[in-house]
Amino acid sequence: MKFLGAHVAAFDVIIAADTICYVGELDAFAHAARRSLADDGLLIFTVEVLTDGAADAPWRLQPHGRYCHAREYVETTLADHGFSVRDVRRVVLRREAGRQVDGWLVTAAAS
Repeated sequence: MKFLGAHVAAFDVIIAADTICYVGELDAFAHAARRSLADDGLLIFTVEVLTDGAADAPWRLQPHGRYCHAREYVETTLADHGFSVRDVRRVVLRREAGRQVDGWLVTAAAS
């Protein structure tokens, strides 16, 4: 976040694949990303899917040390920080211990 915050309007695209799963609360990430994107720049990233308990908590630390996030939380946080969400789709991020890990592939534009 520190790097992004230090580069104001410096980027047209930010891609964070399989890295934001190590962040729980997304406000600092969304703020730094918006600050570092030029107007109409794109933010593309993945997070792991929170499938149960989303009403209780919009994100959760899982036993394996990564966070999962509710779709509504991701979309609301981005909108709160000046993004227009273009697409959120459910994808398989990887296979782990023989099981698929589902994620959200998010594309948002700086508005």
